[in-house]
Amino acid sequence: MNAEFNQFLDLATSSGLIETAPDEYRLLPKLQEDHSIHEIRLESMVEVYANEAAPVPGVERAVHKALDGSLDFDRRAHAKHRFDDELRTYDWCRRHYDEPQHREINRQETAFSDSRPYILLPNDHRNVGIVLVHGFLASPAELSDFGHKLAERGYPVIGPRLAGHGTSPWDLRDRTWGDWLDSVRRAYEIMSGSVERICMVGFSTGGVLCLHLAATQPEGLAGVATVAAPIQFRNKQLISVPVIHGANRLAEWASPLDGIKNFLMNESECPAVNYRHIPVRGLYELRRVVDDVKRQLSDVTCPVTVLQGDEDPVVLPKSADLIFEGLGSTDKQLHMIQSERHGILREDIGETHDLLISFINGLESSDDAVQCEAPPVGEYAGTVRR
Repeated sequence: MNAEFNQFLDLATSSGLIETAPDEYRLLPKLQEDHSIHEIRLESMVEVYANEAAPVPGVERAVHKALDGSLDFDRRAHAKHRFDDELRTYDWCRRHYDEPQHREINRQETAFSDSRPYILLPNDHRNVGIVLVHGFLASPAELSDFGHKLAERGYPVIGPRLAGHGTSPWDLRDRTWGDWLDSVRRAYEIMSGSVERICMVGFSTGGVLCLHLAATQPEGLAGVATVAAPIQFRNKQLISVPVIHGANRLAEWASPLDGIKNFLMNESECPAVNYRHIPVRGLYELRRVVDDVKRQLSDVTCPVTVLQGDEDPVVLPKSADLIFEGLGSTDKQLHMIQSERHGILREDIGETHDLLISFINGLESSDDAVQCEAPPVGEYAGTVRR
């Protein structure tokens, strides 16, 4: 007889739930008694086992259903499920970072735009899909107007939410740049469920992340556009960020204090979208990803267009030259936009939208559109409110 089953019988017998005889098992009255949740593990382990085994048939049915479905894999349906996971993750983060210890910072925030990730799939869409990536401290709302403009022209668009963004500054404090890159990678894979070719468009830090993913040369990559992507910053205080971050880590290790200086204040061009509180940890991760992408630029070989404001108050315009010169691509363009604003994509300064749309149009193959059974624009998205 199975050793585990013998152990079960011995436990049931010693608990007074059954009696064993040579040819039978006798069920004793105690087996039918009710026990409180605090007593049940002491008085009736048989009931505990039964409760734990109850879901097994349902799990078995789910596994068989999944295996049967794998024989007829639907990329578009799979992408829909994965996007639903993105929305669920967003909701979880909103709840998790709304505990009492987070609320003092949260209540001072001004970013009230709809910060959910979104996906827009025109019924009769073009054969290039767009992954539209927002910047540091912002959310998908930052570029949603441009996303809708692209969708109105027939381009499928996904606006991912970089990990830690659009919820609470405390959420961003817990993330690494690798988490941000994973957010872009998942969006790319979701869009791959609807199209064969993809263009990534990234603003500011979003542009750095797009270049980083492009360096891995993912299947189906058609091109990359970066707008105000930082390689060098105007703010000299960033030099001290590693020191402050190191002091915070030391304080967390040496005492119950939650760091020394966790947040810096941010005066944003767009307070309805950006966090007011910048996690020092976030700035540290920003420096790390910028340093890392500089080493990867030569591996970016797809068509690239680089846009940069010539008087950008956040990013030194020289960043655009450094990106352009470092690229491994031979098909590349550089556009300097006359502007004293950082948000040239959100505000469509210097015909930024038209320049990007022209670049994307040039990536299309000879097939003008792809017929598909996709939902209308925004149907299964976290619908962007305009």
